[in-house]
Amino acid sequence: MPNENINIDDYDFDVSINDTEKGYMGFEGSNLRLVGTVTKSDEAATTISFTAPVNKFRLEAEFIEEDNPEVIDINPKAQKPTVKEFTFDVGQITFDEGVAVSDACTAELHEGLISGVMEMYDSLWAGDLDSLSAMPVESFLPLILIRHVGGFAREQIISPEAIEYGFDPEMVFERVRPTPAKKASMLKEISSEFSGQTEGGEPVMVSLILDENAINSFILEFVLIERAFSLREFIKHDPRLAEILSQLNTQSLAVVLPSVVEEFGEGRPIDFYMSMSHSLLANKLDGVKPSGFQMDKNGNFKFVFNISVTLLVEKKGARGTWDEARSMFVSFTAKGKVTTNTTNKYGEKMLTLFPKSAEVSQVKIYDKNDTEMELEQMLLTSGFNVQMDTIFKMVQPFEMPMKNLPTPPEMECLGLGLTDFDITFKKGYLEAKCGYKKVDKPRDPELCEGFMAALREGPKQAKSSVDSLFGGLSAKEFIEDKQ
Repeated sequence: MPNENINIDDYDFDVSINDTEKGYMGFEGSNLRLVGTVTKSDEAATTISFTAPVNKFRLEAEFIEEDNPEVIDINPKAQKPTVKEFTFDVGQITFDEGVAVSDACTAELHEGLISGVMEMYDSLWAGDLDSLSAMPVESFLPLILIRHVGGFAREQIISPEAIEYGFDPEMVFERVRPTPAKKASMLKEISSEFSGQTEGGEPVMVSLILDENAINSFILEFVLIERAFSLREFIKHDPRLAEILSQLNTQSLAVVLPSVVEEFGEGRPIDFYMSMSHSLLANKLDGVKPSGFQMDKNGNFKFVFNISVTLLVEKKGARGTWDEARSMFVSFTAKGKVTTNTTNKYGEKMLTLFPKSAEVSQVKIYDKNDTEMELEQMLLTSGFNVQMDTIFKMVQPFEMPMKNLPTPPEMECLGLGLTDFDITFKKGYLEAKCGYKKVDKPRDPELCEGFMAALREGPKQAKSSVDSLFGGLSAKEFIEDKQ
């Protein structure tokens, strides 16, 4: 506990997050003392009070491989902080005046005190309410954040300036299937970097980077599926689409693919088998790259979807038997732009999304004899692109005010206020960030008094609730008792 001249509610540890001057990650305490009692093993079982100054108290941490199966199941590469070095120097122990204690007993007590502090550390990391309820919890919040959030990050960089976490969508996909061997080679290297300041010059409090690979990783889940899906079968599962199902016949192809109607006749049921598999398209379209998303530093973005489509026509008089009428390989491109450099009449910065175009950039169509159907390619390309051009001329830009995030009054109690919300674009990624400023006087001092008290008393109240629920037993003892 703190020395006699220091209020425990005002006490705080000195936390170092890899501070270059301090040279470690962990926390250090000063102006501390140990106060307690020991019971002598004599017939009277005499209880003796003691006090000892804590000359030095410092815990240094390092990262090792995670051993929690639940965390490893989500993130096999997870790491956790653990004790690297623990320094706990206790000064001369002073007992009640007039009480004689042997040197051997004093030495044993000294060792026991150190062991007890180590047990307290283990209990804190395990979330033990008995331990947390007796500690200044706000001092441990940064380390608790590192411990529990970092376990789910693929990468984490701890520095005095910031804590950086890197999350990968593949962590989710790996839980349901092994990562395809060629997926990594289909994602490009992106060099992203967090900003140190907002446009207003305020330091950044929270920053989020979303890069192309986060989106492309999801798109590639479809690109790497080496199978096709039936449009007819998909529609059958939704009764609301029954009208569309009735229109799936050769007559609906008369405008774009009139030769199919001539070959197979009117009113014949049709089906489309579609796939985004890159292997099915690679040798059919010139210089085609996998479906994906791209973004540049000016906010221009582009989606490219490459699709192979097999058109089937039901044989006459043979229900459920199909002929392959056409094989189509299409590359579809949609472009747009996002800007944040305009303001509305209230002076608020605007986020504006401009849809620019959507077009068929490449198409190859082959009949059942693998003959290229050039006329059909021209009809499909021109018909689709003309329609898209007409639609996009009517689409208005989407605008949204980029208001600063409201500062919760509880955050002001910690001396911080949110400022300068902004989104910036770089090659291959965007960054959404929010700055902060120091708040000398919170807007609601009474609320802050209650908030800080709740923060300090929270573990004690949680412990009280648990004690009430379990009748004073620990959770383990309670379960064993019920069994």
